[in-house]
Amino acid sequence: MENILNLIENHQNIRIFSPINQIEYSFWPYEQVTDLNKAYEVEINVPGYLAVGSDGGNEMLAINLKTNEIFSIPFIPMDISNGIKLFNSINEIT
Repeated sequence: MENILNLIENHQNIRIFSPINQIEYSFWPYEQVTDLNKAYEVEINVPGYLAVGSDGGNEMLAINLKTNEIFSIPFIPMDISNGIKLFNSINEIT
């Protein structure tokens, strides 16, 4: 997870457009990632994922910590079965 946080810290101003669902996402500020994951109860609702950004509305940008795949997961209901795989790894977007 530390590698992912370091990558986010170095790419905070990147906006990510997904051709899969036609949504643009932004990384959250590095300093806020841990607190926002706790506030949104990401570990409880989608264990094994780290939320790293959002579209500013209904969708979070999350990384599967085992595979490093990038998903869009709705905040409500926050369930991986409603998620959409956007990228195979963070390397595809940085």
